[in-house]
Amino acid sequence: MKVLDLLLLLLQLASDYVFWIAWFLLGATQGIAGIVDRLAQGRERNRDTGPLWASVVLWTSGCWLVLLPLCYLADWLPVGFWPLGWPRFFDRTGFGNAAGAGDIKLFLLALAIPFGVFAFLVAWGWWRGGPGAPARDAEARWLAGSIGSSIDGAGERWSRLWVLLLAFPLWAVLAWTSGALGGGPQGYPAALWASLGTVMIALVMVALSGPQRTALRPETASEPPPAPPPQPLDWPAALRRRGVDLETLIRLPASPPWPAPRGAGVGELARRLERAGLGGGAPQLIEALAALLNPVPGDGLARVVYAPDLCGQAEGIALGALLLDERLHVTTLVVCADGADVLAAALEEAMRALGRPNAVAVVTSRLEQLRQTSLWIVDANALSDLLLPMLRDPATLRRIGMIAWWQVHEYTGVLGANMWAVSRRLHRLVDARGREDVRVLAFVRSAFQGDDQASRFVKRLLPTRFGANAEVLVPRSFAHPVQLHRLTSHQRFFGDLASAARLRERVRFPVLVATLVSVEEGWPTAVTVPPTVSEPEVREVREVLAADGAGRLVPSGERALAWLAEIGDRDLLALLEMVCCGGLRVGGSGPFHVGLQRSANPYADFLLTQLGDTGSGRVGFDAARRLVGAEAHPAIVERHLLLALNEMPDTGQGLLNTFLWREDVVERTLDDLVAKERVRRRAVRFLDARDRLQVEVEYQTNRIPTDEARPLDTIGTNLIEVREATDSGPDRGVRLRIDPERLTILAYPLRAFMYRGQRYRVREWQNLDKIIDLGWLECEKDDRFALTWRIRKPLLREIEATGRAVSFGRGQTDKGSLERVAVAATYLEVIHGVRRVVPNLTTGTGSVDDITWYRMPISQRFRTRALVLRLPDAARLGLISLAQVLRHMLPVHIGAEADALDAVPVLGETIGSTKVSGIAIVDLFPGGIGLIEALEDDNALLLNLLARARGWLAACPCASDDGCERCTRSPAALADNPDELPRRRDALELIEQYV
Repeated sequence: MKVLDLLLLLLQLASDYVFWIAWFLLGATQGIAGIVDRLAQGRERNRDTGPLWASVVLWTSGCWLVLLPLCYLADWLPVGFWPLGWPRFFDRTGFGNAAGAGDIKLFLLALAIPFGVFAFLVAWGWWRGGPGAPARDAEARWLAGSIGSSIDGAGERWSRLWVLLLAFPLWAVLAWTSGALGGGPQGYPAALWASLGTVMIALVMVALSGPQRTALRPETASEPPPAPPPQPLDWPAALRRRGVDLETLIRLPASPPWPAPRGAGVGELARRLERAGLGGGAPQLIEALAALLNPVPGDGLARVVYAPDLCGQAEGIALGALLLDERLHVTTLVVCADGADVLAAALEEAMRALGRPNAVAVVTSRLEQLRQTSLWIVDANALSDLLLPMLRDPATLRRIGMIAWWQVHEYTGVLGANMWAVSRRLHRLVDARGREDVRVLAFVRSAFQGDDQASRFVKRLLPTRFGANAEVLVPRSFAHPVQLHRLTSHQRFFGDLASAARLRERVRFPVLVATLVSVEEGWPTAVTVPPTVSEPEVREVREVLAADGAGRLVPSGERALAWLAEIGDRDLLALLEMVCCGGLRVGGSGPFHVGLQRSANPYADFLLTQLGDTGSGRVGFDAARRLVGAEAHPAIVERHLLLALNEMPDTGQGLLNTFLWREDVVERTLDDLVAKERVRRRAVRFLDARDRLQVEVEYQTNRIPTDEARPLDTIGTNLIEVREATDSGPDRGVRLRIDPERLTILAYPLRAFMYRGQRYRVREWQNLDKIIDLGWLECEKDDRFALTWRIRKPLLREIEATGRAVSFGRGQTDKGSLERVAVAATYLEVIHGVRRVVPNLTTGTGSVDDITWYRMPISQRFRTRALVLRLPDAARLGLISLAQVLRHMLPVHIGAEADALDAVPVLGETIGSTKVSGIAIVDLFPGGIGLIEALEDDNALLLNLLARARGWLAACPCASDDGCERCTRSPAALADNPDELPRRRDALELIEQYV
């Protein structure tokens, strides 16, 4: 009884202080909301809780706008109407006289209900909110949005204090009416007062919300790296003193500084990058970014930027993603051909400098990880196999606000044939279910020469329509004086016993040794590890550097003054575009040094010596690599149609409009899929734009093709797996997947190959048909560096012309005219063994040359396309020699993958009714993927190849007419037709007859 008496006493006292109780509850709720706000900041993008509170404003306002008018209506009805005898504003009954205990309980209940509902709505918002809640973001954008800051960064800090103007009238009503609370039938309803209070609290929290400063705060600002200390020796002299010999190829002066960027909002973007230590990039790139972020009506939402490497692409993407996320709460998707982890590291560094750490994610199978980030990085294979199936979810798809295609020039050859379809699958989903304002930004490496046909290639590859102002060209500009050197020998480095003891023989690659010396000499050094060097070997050299306390190895060339690399065939002609922006973020005016390891391709090594004036007053190569937009193979069409229909059903006409493939190929493929019961079809009716009834056939998949993950360098669906037998992990030890027709090319017995930084070797096998029936073969780890070539004899059989023969060149010779003709043929390859070369990494010479002959020859054949260059009455050895010369040249000048093209001598084969001798450039994919069609009508390219071959062979300093390793007797040449070795003299004489 004492407890009840005490409670009654407290209630009696409370009845005298209803004014203070009401304001206490209001203040306590405001304080709790502040605590919730601080907790929510830890998980929101940029610590912005505006979307949470804007959603609460929406819900509370909507709740009270519906319920309170009903309460007023109910209050006018007779009291006896209600079973409990209460009107809806029940706190106003019985307060006309002195308040009793029962009356104060009703008052407190009426006051507490709105605060309780408010607490529930805040908890609900917390539960369903956080990054990755696009629906909540859409609700919030009506109020929180980006008010107070423009997307070009004109606002130094976001501010929503203007929302207090909406909260002030509510506060005035609360203050004016609080004195009438508990005043009986004439008093102010407690439920209405508390309801207005909750709306006011939510508005106050919106006003106080806002992201962190997007400009760097002094305590977190990233200072640009200091200029390196003066060096006692220049870089080449320092390396030579330590025993690393090199040859200087060319010295290039620095270019004048880039002009300041121009345009609305562009200056502030540049200043924000400068404050973050990321300035100095190309102004054209910043202008293109500003045009995308603040689009002008009619100007389009797409830009394609042709630019040298390292001129600010990563920094521009990071800033654009940051601003789009802050304003629209959307994500930027970056698509790269390969190396997503490397790109993600560069973008993460840029985002951290801009004040947004942990904002980058590489796409994996975990969708939750993506919801916490502003930048998604995905390589081409993961886009096709992982991300596009995720984007069937409209909420995930609508998160994407910008798509950035990284280094589009890498999507050439068979990868381009697949990416044609993958890019259109993505575009199809975005167009049907995504946002209407998705930006598209494509980066392409620029070229000094226009024969790469980059603009035509990009417009054909990507489905985006690039308008008249969409193409942006960044001219080549040297941030520092550039010196190019070729590493010739590092043998003297190991003459010192102490140096020899530090590095084991297995890691003495020229690039790694030169990197070690450069770092120890105090130069900020970057290295691009050659693809033939394994991760354990790189890690061993890094451990040596760490043990010596050397810490000037930097992750990328723009922060270095020395860069070591092995330039592959596909990048050689773009070498100056790759290095001109080296040292961009390093102070001082000292030179940027590039040390290049000698190429295994003798033609590529020769071209390095030809760097110089092209005749127009500009330095560089007088050629660019031709980018090839390969055609869709029927197997590629089948694969991507099945995946596209799994992502979203479509009609036959819709698929044709999306993919732009040949109608007969698409129809035949759909019929085959229906017959295999992988796809079902049904008639659908709809009204067209003229309100006429139309009937179409819609296609849907019958089952999710979970087994359809295929690498994009293949064309078929029934692939052969190369497995490491000792690995029983989730991937079953699969290291390669290969089209069966290309087994002798990519998985011949004892072939050495690299997979994810580890070296492997294919185990011996003999029966090709047995391997194809089994569906896999074995490989094993191989810790020893080795190069292998198959010993083979390539032939072309069953040749059928698919076009007419065309004469080209300089007309008639005493041997007849030079002609070309496109053909369909059977490619036959017989492999007899393997040549394995284990270089001596210390001396660079004295390689172990081991030939293993197979017990029985292994042959493979398939139909494909070829381009035959008819050379009348050419000698047999001349054709064999010229074919080997072209094998070295094609990967440099034609944008196709390694082993995608071959040059095969044609010796008296019949085409129609005519016997023909010449050279056939052969597409090494079954059925052909369009490489020949891309070359068929380009007479200038063919003549240039022959002219360059003549210049190369004539300039070779070898004393013998047979040739040497610098021209026709490379290790690769010794493996082809070993019984008839190519000769330099015969190839040169044959070329001079026609060029």
